[in-house]
Amino acid sequence: MPLQLACHPHLTLNAKKSAPLSQRLMTLMKPYGCYAVSVYSVISIVDFTIAIAGVNLLGVNYVSSVAASAKVWVLSLVYSHPPEPGREIEELSQSMAAGVQEGLYAMLLLAWTLRKTLFVPVRIGLTAAFTPRLVNWLRARGWVSGEGTRRAMQEMRERLKDRD
Repeated sequence: MPLQLACHPHLTLNAKKSAPLSQRLMTLMKPYGCYAVSVYSVISIVDFTIAIAGVNLLGVNYVSSVAASAKVWVLSLVYSHPPEPGREIEELSQSMAAGVQEGLYAMLLLAWTLRKTLFVPVRIGLTAAFTPRLVNWLRARGWVSGEGTRRAMQEMRERLKDRD
């Protein structure tokens, strides 16, 4: 299905359905530019919020325990010799004191990781689906070009004046 270009409505762009999502996003960026970036940014904010909510539903304590076990696993890969005797107890008491802050950092890190790994195909697919529709909707109202932006601002000013 050919896409119409936002900056040149008389040109079309053929997007292959078999192309990878990242390639389809790059194909979308050329004609739609800032509109595609805006849609992608809004969807990114929404999916990061969903990821934080999901991690928060799991619980900060669970996220902290996962982070602590991940830290132990990484440290076991880094250090080839066993830690000094008594050092584990000292580190445990320090980590218990900073548990809440570490839990917040762990929650944000886990949410960011989920967002970057699991939500990328969804985010790119939604951007590819909504951007052409948004640009067509804006074009139908005459808001796509610089002249359209001025017209949209004037229309909004009139609406605000009518409301008062």
